[in-house]
Amino acid sequence: VYNYYYEDNVLTNWELLMGGTDLVGTGTLIYNEEGKVIQELGQDSWNTGEMEDSWKIDYVYNDDGTLKTSAQSFWMGSEWESSGSEWFTYDGLGNCILYEHKNGNTVTNKFEYEYDSNFTVDQLVLPYTPEYENEMDNLVEFNSMRTLSHWYTENDMGDLVYVCDYIYDYDLIENMGTSNPSSLAMDLLIYPNPTSNVLNISVGESVLKSVNILDNSGRNIMKDSSSNKKEVNLNVSHLTSGIYFIQVSTSKGTFTKRFVVK
Repeated sequence: VYNYYYEDNVLTNWELLMGGTDLVGTGTLIYNEEGKVIQELGQDSWNTGEMEDSWKIDYVYNDDGTLKTSAQSFWMGSEWESSGSEWFTYDGLGNCILYEHKNGNTVTNKFEYEYDSNFTVDQLVLPYTPEYENEMDNLVEFNSMRTLSHWYTENDMGDLVYVCDYIYDYDLIENMGTSNPSSLAMDLLIYPNPTSNVLNISVGESVLKSVNILDNSGRNIMKDSSSNKKEVNLNVSHLTSGIYFIQVSTSKGTFTKRFVVK
């Protein structure tokens, strides 16, 4: 079991428990003044039965705040030994176009990325993965819609070879779950937008079934079951400033819109 701990919605540390009770690993994240992670320190008790330094990851950023490098090291009893580093290259829009893992100066793993600049990242609802199940994807920074990844890795001969492509498909959430989205869109009113206190939802001739609010990572952070109502008023004053999505389920179907908390 992994437990995650947050302060002001920022992940500060985690712990790993075997059998749900025996603590065998911990991780601590350190941030700079800009809120960027500069180091993650891991400790475990596998070898001695007591918590001791095990590994660390150090992060370095470019002047514009994009991640430049990350380097992992392991504690060898008296000093840290590097196991390699990741390097990132960006285009003028702040999209990572090249990710390389290096052992010394040798590239052993590489991803090249392509984007659709017609869509920005704040228009996308993305999976939320605090457990870093795909750590490389969490490191890569992008401001536009990622559409394609080319993967290269080192073979048994030590040569960097092409493996495969990853293609990213997106659904238009405004058309999901409704047979006639344009009709529902005409009935649906969400106001004021932007808002700082109350968000009003009216569905005209439809009937509300439920209302969900998602953050921009796709997490459901608020839910209101408003059966057989035509209007509901949600207090969103406790939400931090930013972009959110409201998913409204009615007798005519489901519709999703974006709104802003200021």
